[in-house]
Amino acid sequence: MRTERGESLESQDTKQHCQAQKHFSSPSRWTSRDGNVSLFREVPARKIRIDPEWPEITSHYAVEIDCALPPGGGRVRRVAVGPRGEDLSVELPVKVKPEVTPKVNRKKTIAVCVKPVTGRVDVEKLVEWFELFRLIGMEDFIIYDADVMGRARFVFDYYVTLGVLRLVSFPFILALLDHIDGPKMRGVDRYGVYQQSFLVAMQDCFYRYRHRFEYLLFVDLDEVLLPSADVSIQTLARSVHRENPDAAAFMFLTAWHFEELSHNSTSSHNTTASDSSPRNAPYMLSHPWATHPMDVQPKSIVYPPHTVTVNFHGAHDVPDVKHANVRIAVSRDTGYIHHFRGTCVAKFDEKACRKMTSWARLDEALLRYGEKVRQRMRTALDVLQMNDRLKY
Repeated sequence: MRTERGESLESQDTKQHCQAQKHFSSPSRWTSRDGNVSLFREVPARKIRIDPEWPEITSHYAVEIDCALPPGGGRVRRVAVGPRGEDLSVELPVKVKPEVTPKVNRKKTIAVCVKPVTGRVDVEKLVEWFELFRLIGMEDFIIYDADVMGRARFVFDYYVTLGVLRLVSFPFILALLDHIDGPKMRGVDRYGVYQQSFLVAMQDCFYRYRHRFEYLLFVDLDEVLLPSADVSIQTLARSVHRENPDAAAFMFLTAWHFEELSHNSTSSHNTTASDSSPRNAPYMLSHPWATHPMDVQPKSIVYPPHTVTVNFHGAHDVPDVKHANVRIAVSRDTGYIHHFRGTCVAKFDEKACRKMTSWARLDEALLRYGEKVRQRMRTALDVLQMNDRLKY
């Protein structure tokens, strides 16, 4: 949720309201009789659906609430929002504009935010994902834990101990499904509720860490962003921002590493590369064949000062910079997302797959890190005592 000072929303057709509890260091006309706190009631609010287009079918959806707080001194301590006549406490961080940026010891360059992870996760794929990102300089990972099970929890603990992972507990999804009688939900509706819950977590990550990092990258555990040149992720982020200073999000195309592309790499592809998928390699490195980078589910590095709301692929608007482009498409020559999503037909229909997989190429940007990833994985899995199945 977002709050703004002095902006009237009285003309908005809304059934929402906000309540703001403010603290005053000195007496003022807003001070209550029994202390130095004043409670504003029935402040109009505007409700905006975060992603109005996708998924199309869902019984519940994530929203942003914009509140116009009355002008005057004091510091906002708490804001509650809900339908008129009801109170609903908000646990997410609240942005009040304009406010002094919270003091931090040192604003770091970039962190990766990962939507809620639930159930069991393959530990070797997880370690490979961490180490591939760390090889390009990523030093901070923020992952939302929605009841992770099995050995993956030990992997998360390992990276927390290294000081590179912030693991945020996020029981919201399971609580929501339980509240709306999840077991009886249709599969398509359950999927929609999950996706909308992910959007809530993404907003939490954005607002919770927007003052601690210059940039935030939003990807999943089966995606990595690799620069096309041998540069760090920090250099990549600052480079695309320098070229597009007014942008809110820098959108990277996606190359799909479908399993059938590497399995069929010796068949007739429109490429001169003769190498096929490496044997006895970790999962990502064993699937180096990919589609061309394309505008199909791209992902973005977000610049927080120009962003209000994030979704799966970027930012929504730029509130403070006039005539700014919300999302800037980054050239594939600069870098792109590598998405490892099993087989194509498990994600897309047959017609789309025929088009997407008609041309494949060996991805040199991925293979550049091959041996270093293997070495780092061996070290991590040895410490975790999970190297019993290693074949590389």
